Amino acid sequence: MPEVPLFLVRHSVRHDECPRDTPAIPYEAIPCPRYDVPITSRAIPLAQKAAKEHIINLHQTHAFRVIYSSPFIRCVHTAVEIAVCLSIPEVCIIPSLGHCAAAAQEGLMVYPENFLPLDALQRLLVREREVTLTLSPMYPPSASYEQAVRGLVRDHAGKVTGVLAVSHREGFMNMLGRRFLVPYCAVVRWDVCPTSNAWKMGEMLH
Repeated sequence: MPEVPLFLVRHSVRHDECPRDTPAIPYEAIPCPRYDVPITSRAIPLAQKAAKEHIINLHQTHAFRVIYSSPFIRCVHTAVEIAVCLSIPEVCIIPSLGHCAAAAQEGLMVYPENFLPLDALQRLLVREREVTLTLSPMYPPSASYEQAVRGLVRDHAGKVTGVLAVSHREGFMNMLGRRFLVPYCAVVRWDVCPTSNAWKMGEMLH
């Protein structure tokens, strides 16, 4: 059965790269703020803009029922804003989608105890809006980033026509095998080549 396309979104603007802006979430609320950097307040409209200008067209075709996300708060927050804009009811956190992040490469383990628990994230990011945060049991923290993205397209084959996820620029680079510019909130389609089994990068929307 053919694997489904993966639509990967880079998170919105992280606060440490725009320190003059206000962080959308106070650092004091984050267990490992050195690594788990929030987005800025001005980054929220950027995520909403990406949803309304680009992801909405994909949603109309693929009818996403869930957005998958790296556990880093910048990714979860971006996913929540997209979900609210498009009335997608669930954001599902996959810890291993965070393995590609530079912080994970520097030693931060992507285990739940290093991140805010679901109830705190629900309170801080979702508030009264109609999005539910869940933690995936399918891809454990010990799985690699590649295992997670491969698993997403494999496990959804025949069930949906596309998968939407929010992760980090390093993940895009890992999939292509080289460095390249990935703007904040850029959206890229990825397909698995049936002959080589390598990732094939589609158009970047931003």
